[in-house]
Amino acid sequence: TAQWEVVTYSLKYFEYGNGEGSILGTTLQTVEYGNSGTAVTAVANDGYYFVMWSDGLTDNPRTDTNVRENIDVIAIFDSRSYTVSFKNWDETILKTQSVKHGQSAIEPSVTERIGYIFAGWDKSLSNITADTIITAQYNPRNYTITYDSAGGSYVEPLSQGYGTDITAPVNPTKDNYTFIGWLPEIPAKMGAENITVTAQWKLNEYVLTFNSNEGSIVNKIEGIIHDSTVTMPTDPIKEGYEFSGWYVDNETFELIFNQNTKVTSNLTVYAKWVSKSVSDVVINKKVTAILLNSSETLIACVLPEIAENKSLTWSSSNEAVATVDTNGKVTGLSIGQAIITATSYESAVTEKCTVVVYTETVETDFIIDTIDNKTVIKDYVGNGGNVVIPVTINEKTLNIINTDAFRDCYNIVSVAFQSGSTVSEIGDYAFYGCNNLVSIEFTDKITTIGKLVFGNCSSLEDINVSEENSTYVSIDGVLYSKDESLLISYPAGKTDSSFTVPDSVTTISEGAFWYCKNLQNIFVSEGNISFSSIDGILYNKDKTELVVYPGGKTETSYTVPRIVTSIVSGAFGYAYNLLNIYVEEGNMSFSSVEGVLYDKIGTTLVAYPTGRPDYSFS
Repeated sequence: TAQWEVVTYSLKYFEYGNGEGSILGTTLQTVEYGNSGTAVTAVANDGYYFVMWSDGLTDNPRTDTNVRENIDVIAIFDSRSYTVSFKNWDETILKTQSVKHGQSAIEPSVTERIGYIFAGWDKSLSNITADTIITAQYNPRNYTITYDSAGGSYVEPLSQGYGTDITAPVNPTKDNYTFIGWLPEIPAKMGAENITVTAQWKLNEYVLTFNSNEGSIVNKIEGIIHDSTVTMPTDPIKEGYEFSGWYVDNETFELIFNQNTKVTSNLTVYAKWVSKSVSDVVINKKVTAILLNSSETLIACVLPEIAENKSLTWSSSNEAVATVDTNGKVTGLSIGQAIITATSYESAVTEKCTVVVYTETVETDFIIDTIDNKTVIKDYVGNGGNVVIPVTINEKTLNIINTDAFRDCYNIVSVAFQSGSTVSEIGDYAFYGCNNLVSIEFTDKITTIGKLVFGNCSSLEDINVSEENSTYVSIDGVLYSKDESLLISYPAGKTDSSFTVPDSVTTISEGAFWYCKNLQNIFVSEGNISFSSIDGILYNKDKTELVVYPGGKTETSYTVPRIVTSIVSGAFGYAYNLLNIYVEEGNMSFSSVEGVLYDKIGTTLVAYPTGRPDYSFS
């Protein structure tokens, strides 16, 4: 019997092995003729899809039936493609691409966007694995606003992104101008270009207000441009007064305001009024001397000049000594002193002049002595007036005026030396207390002047020295050493309210400024190396020593500064208004008890205020 062997066939299912896919099922099968194989499935990896088998079949899964031959096939895969859309900032499509799985999209060109700079794309262009929309990204460009302040204060430039909100800077300032804005105006948001804006200014406008101080009303002036002048209004009126101008200050009336004054701020000016009533009477002399049986006419002025009634009456305190007529003519009738008074007829305001009636100087007016072979004037017994010191007395040449020789001679008005005088020495206190002495003239022969020669000479206005004198000099009536380094005596009767110590002065004699009731301030020249001044009070250069507190200062109290360690003898002795002397906290040298000055431990009385009315002190 014939033997038959069943014919078998092989079924082989492959993939390329390139990672595109795989075969699920038995990939190597043996099948008898006419039978069927088992199913296999071509499975695509991510990003791929199955296309067909290499024999053209597309069945998947695949089951080969009624097999009659060997089958050897390969599963064919292909990569997927994705749509990539490039979108612009405004949602418009720049470009659409088909990109294979895992491949990169090709970057398109971007359009320019005003105010922005392209910053890239919002997604990666590589390894595309799905349909993708890629959008262009932009960042705002930075632009700068430059502020030109046009002469005003500096304003920092502003740099920030396009389209961002702008905060306006603090307004600049400019002296005498008002800021009115920027040109062009600052935008609300940053634009797409650099710009410069310029400050706009207008000159300040001011208001001038007139305070008529109870006079008639004067309307204010508005809209005055900076640094311009105004047309002055009609003067106000006030009953009983005369208008004397407009002033910036309402107390001292020193700063006048008129049609030439430039206005630089809002301002109030004040009317100054001068009363038409008599406020003062002034006589041309405080003290004068007339010879017996002679006359002198005093001149009196009524103030203010606009006073309506300038009538005066004249009177004498002692008509046996001197009489005065209605015109101020004074006649000396007997030796002595009289007070001549001029009185305003309207207001009873008075002024006085001391009149000394005298006879010409004679030798018997002087008491002399001989000391160390020198002729000395020991005493004066004359009747005062204008005293002339002779060259000789009893044929003896005079050499010295002794200590206290003329002390308390109230009737002496002036002292001069006869031509040819050889008097060379003036003793201590020689003219002390001569309170009607107005002037004295020293010759070139005077070489020695003692201490406090002119103490309490309250009427003394001038100390005159011959220009040929080699020891002393007089400047504006003040006595100095020849080289001007020593200030010896400031005349107590000078009417000036202030005095400036010159550069040259390095030393001030004790008592140089005593009894000076009119002197309110002592200043110091800038170049002086020895003294300084604070509030018109004289100190040494480093302000550790108080030298002089001026007798005419109006303040009623004074505080010794902390750094003061010493006080010159008599510094406060003639401060006629001073009621209290205090000491700054921290001063290590002085103390004050109830306004009286002591040393630090309180055992030594340093100064008792001169202005106190007390009759006793314990």
